[in-house]
Formats: sequence, C-alpha cells, structure tokens
Amino acid sequence: MWADRSGQDKWAIVRIFDLSESGVRLELPEPVEARAVISFSSDDMEVRGQATVRFCRRQGTKYVVGAEFVGGTAWKPRTPKYP
Repeated sequence: MWADRSGQDKWAIVRIFDLSESGVRLELPEPVEARAVISFSSDDMEVRGQATVRFCRRQGTKYVVGAEFVGGTAWKPRTPKYP
C-alpha cells in the first residue's frame, strides 16, 4: 500500500524480485514516487512493515521499485531446519 501524488491510498498484489536484510525490489502495476513510504506484507517470505522508495523504473508494462526498510522493519534469511 502507498499514497499516490494526490494522497489517495493505493494497493496492489506485487511480485518480489529481491529481498535483503535492508530492503526489497518489487514489481508494481503503476509508478510510485521516490521517497514515498510503502507498507507491505508477505506471509511466504515472512516479512511485513514499511520501506522508503529509492527508485522506480518502468520495465515493459510494469514498474520496478527498489525500497529501503524503515521504522524497524527487517528481514533475516530463514535458517535451514535439519532433523
């Protein structure tokens, strides 16, 4: 979820390309302003929180967004569970 230029809340189901301890790169159906704060949640990747948009680039009909985690949001890779 994010707010567009007019302040309207927007939301979309997105695809995550990269996820690191400090940020995320994802694909959105429309552009997002740099420095906008996005809120997100992924049960599969076990991460949720907020991030600040660092860049937004058009790629075909979609937009690739790179965002840096803020507000205490963090992610750690899962450790393999061995019997």
